[in-house]
Amino acid sequence: MDQLAQDRAEALALLTDKHRACLELALRRRMTSKQIARELGISKDAVDQRMASARRLLGARDRDHTVLIYAELTAAYDRIVCHPVELPSRSLSNQEALQERGHSSLLSLREMPMHLSADWERPAEPMFLGVSIDQLGDGQRTVIIVVISVAIMAMVLIALAISQALSNLIAA
Repeated sequence: MDQLAQDRAEALALLTDKHRACLELALRRRMTSKQIARELGISKDAVDQRMASARRLLGARDRDHTVLIYAELTAAYDRIVCHPVELPSRSLSNQEALQERGHSSLLSLREMPMHLSADWERPAEPMFLGVSIDQLGDGQRTVIIVVISVAIMAMVLIALAISQALSNLIAA
């Protein structure tokens, strides 16, 4: 066993039950700190402190890396539902993506940087009637919310009227 793996195994032994509980929920259910706090009946800050402490003990870069290291050390890595790698926003075939990055085959993927999104196109910003939502003022957003709410209520009332009419028709 190499030194890093030995250090991590020793660090795993140093993790408390509280660390493990937070890491298990983050691993198994992909929960946020707030969700973990609710599940364990503690504050979000306590969860963040436990995760930061576990990160330091395991020598990880960030929260996702901490969870991955924990998964590897507890032999749960093969059961992870989702690997936290950013995916490109536009769809290219695997071969096109490799060629665009200068790789000739899937075997050279190991040299590919983990965060691809910097070179890719940014997703389109949400628009409302041709205007970016970020450009709308608070008053305009409030009007839009009210109009949408009134439209939803009108649809619900129409659906209730139709169901009442059908009920009367069936009863007659």
